[in-house]
Amino acid sequence: MLVKAEELKRQLSKGIFSTMRNFLYKVGTVVPLKDGNGKEIGKARVLAVFVNCKAFRKALLKYSGFKSIEEWEQKAIELHGSMPRYIVLCKVL
Repeated sequence: MLVKAEELKRQLSKGIFSTMRNFLYKVGTVVPLKDGNGKEIGKARVLAVFVNCKAFRKALLKYSGFKSIEEWEQKAIELHGSMPRYIVLCKVL
């Protein structure tokens, strides 16, 4: 799971974070956290996976590190080319 430096700083400070992804992660899986250069900098456990819809984006915004749903959506589209299919909730280990 590739993470931007500023996003990672927000996520690590909270312990739990949500991120939009196109890959369907399995709940309970431990995934590596990587910086922008692909270097592993930590691990996280997948707590839950949600279909990416407005209601879940609203409910999980507080774990995203973004100030608004619109900001989160814009960044996800910028990174993925379109709105990702899933929202993944993880806990930093």
